[in-house]
Amino acid sequence: MTALALLKKFWYVIPLVGLLITVLVMRNDLTDKTAKLDAANTRVTDVTTANKGLSTALDQVKAARVDNDAIANAVAAKIGTNTVRETVTHTTIEKAAANDPAVRTLVDTPLPDSVRSALRAH
Repeated sequence: MTALALLKKFWYVIPLVGLLITVLVMRNDLTDKTAKLDAANTRVTDVTTANKGLSTALDQVKAARVDNDAIANAVAAKIGTNTVRETVTHTTIEKAAANDPAVRTLVDTPLPDSVRSALRAH
């Protein structure tokens, strides 16, 4: 039998083989796409979990910022109060030095180096 005779006798096998190859290719493609979908879903889950963790950290940073702003405002208020006290203290010392010779002598006496360095340290 020649090839043409075999082809005429088994012509219906050719479309079946073609159909079988098509089904196998599509099945392989479907399996590949399913694996990619599963991997993508896993990445989405990982990213969602990471975002929740970052969201929690961001909320903590925002809360800390509010606390830090309150502390900064309190420190600024204390600095303002200390500036006023310093001005009042200097004015009082200047008035006392102008009116009392004992105070003037005390004010004119230089501080020892050890006292000066201790005051600068604080």
